[in-house]
Amino acid sequence: MEAPNRLRCILLFLIPLWWIQESSGTYISPGSHTRISSPGFPGYWDYASASWTVSTTSNWRIRISFSEFQTESSYDPLRIVDSASGQDWSFSGSSLPGDVISTGSSMHLTFTSDGSVTARGFILYAYSIPMPTAPTTSSLSLRDASGTRLHGTESLLEGVPFTFTCDVQDTSPAVTIRWYLDGALQDTAAAPSGGEYSLVDTSDSWTLTPGRDDHDREVKCEASNTESQQPYPFVRVTLNVI
Repeated sequence: MEAPNRLRCILLFLIPLWWIQESSGTYISPGSHTRISSPGFPGYWDYASASWTVSTTSNWRIRISFSEFQTESSYDPLRIVDSASGQDWSFSGSSLPGDVISTGSSMHLTFTSDGSVTARGFILYAYSIPMPTAPTTSSLSLRDASGTRLHGTESLLEGVPFTFTCDVQDTSPAVTIRWYLDGALQDTAAAPSGGEYSLVDTSDSWTLTPGRDDHDREVKCEASNTESQQPYPFVRVTLNVI
């Protein structure tokens, strides 16, 4: 009767005691990031199990960006779930995954490995990024070369070049700025690259040498980005040519 007991004791110790489970939750303040790596990086163990929940403030999103990735293909997956939409991604193997961006303010990540082949693992960074943000009328302003804000009517000397600068604040991505004189398009400044993952400010300048026929005309700065819908926001001044 003692042999079965000894057998049960031996079988108990055959259960993988290195099956380690990790779980954590991280809040990322707007514009900040956190680093996440596979258990024991570099080199995870058999039967590893880890999960992470990353979140940020409402109206911001999470962007996952990988710097290293190597797991056993098909058997040791990293799974990422967008908490808001339920969309999920699963990655394994040695190809570096592209960025993953949430639709809401949180994501859940889970990594598991089986009991055979192991690999180096992964390092990723979770960033808090703004939701796509279009320009609004309140985010636009006009100023002269000295930095003085312009509004209403502005006096210009006939024949003397005058430089207008249009500032557009806190958009994502950057904006395209268009200049109009009495409704006629004068110049277009294409949106600079970047700004997809942060709130950015965009500025552009346009110079007019006014003549008498420009008296009472309007100079208008209009701004839009990929998130904008017509009619686009603008700011304008009326010219008093003296």
